[in-house]
Amino acid sequence: MSAPADVPAFRTTLTVAGVLFVLLAVMNLVRGPADILAPFGFAPELLGDPLFGDFFHWLFVHMATIGVLIVLLGRLVDGRRRQTVVAWTLLAALLHYGYLDLSTSVWGSGLYADPASLVIVAMDAAFVLAVGHVCVRSVLVHLRPPEAAVEG
Repeated sequence: MSAPADVPAFRTTLTVAGVLFVLLAVMNLVRGPADILAPFGFAPELLGDPLFGDFFHWLFVHMATIGVLIVLLGRLVDGRRRQTVVAWTLLAALLHYGYLDLSTSVWGSGLYADPASLVIVAMDAAFVLAVGHVCVRSVLVHLRPPEAAVEG
């Protein structure tokens, strides 16, 4: 149970977001880069290149690691001030990831020139909205005395 001095929804949101990061990373590791990138029309030589495969393996292991860290932060960080710093820092990172994905999607440079690129952008938006909600709640809870804060 969260302490009364927690930012509302902090623990739940970060735990769910982190678990989703891990699940998405594992699903992509299982599928492999050739299958993931098939809709985008990359050359078979590129998709079969061991260096390319190694890069994508590293990318998804990195994503899973970030997910584990998000879960740990969500479960272990106590206190409104610390949770507020973590939430706003995570929001900044998620906004940057979203920008990168949007800039290479069909709405950006078109590097990933298939409408499927917008699925990633939509997932970025969902993560930003969820963590952004926690950030707004962190500001609101700082405006109220601790006894007025309610976990939600």
